[in-house]
Amino acid sequence: MSKLCVAGCSVSDYVHIKQTYGELLGNKLGYEYIHEGAGCGSNYRMWRKLSLYIKNEFLTDKDILIIQYTETTRNEFWSMFGDVKRNFEHKIADDSYDSGIIIRYKHQAYDWQPTIPERKFFKDYETYFLNIDFSFEQFDANNFMFQNMLKQQNIRAIFLKTTRIGPKHNHLIEPYLKYSFIDESNRIYENNLSEEDHCHFSQLGSNRLADKLYDHIKMLGWLDA
Repeated sequence: MSKLCVAGCSVSDYVHIKQTYGELLGNKLGYEYIHEGAGCGSNYRMWRKLSLYIKNEFLTDKDILIIQYTETTRNEFWSMFGDVKRNFEHKIADDSYDSGIIIRYKHQAYDWQPTIPERKFFKDYETYFLNIDFSFEQFDANNFMFQNMLKQQNIRAIFLKTTRIGPKHNHLIEPYLKYSFIDESNRIYENNLSEEDHCHFSQLGSNRLADKLYDHIKMLGWLDA
């Protein structure tokens, strides 16, 4: 069975909804759904996860990827405090490595770290070691390399450009420029999680995006592949 893999941040995750647009789209396609949307997730997390999936042939040219990029300043780090209890609301935990765990950084993430060293590290990182222009330069270089890897492996990938969140610019090479999809659904109130939250999808918004992406995939001719 072919797979649909969606990688993104909380925009593509289960944030107060029962089904993400990715899960709904996978059902419509009849594909196995691989969920890599993650609260507080970074572009680095997406590149790491997807590149290893492709390297290990878990994802191939028979599958479809949807990449929803997020803020370029986000990052991920290894922490030795793998034995600390964490919950979904913290949105900081990922894979375990040895006795540690991967924690996720975004702006002001130091507010919800469960240990003093993690809080201090994120606070110092944001205050002294983070530059927006340099973060974008890193994103631009990694994005270029990532797309060329996808192209070399003949991977079908849709870069989801959404006005909800993401980099100020996202340079796409062919054929991914042609494959890309623009989502401006947050301009309609009922597509959003709440009046205050225009970043995350309501269930209706998630349903609608799944339908639009299905039509987009059909237009690309991938349903006949």
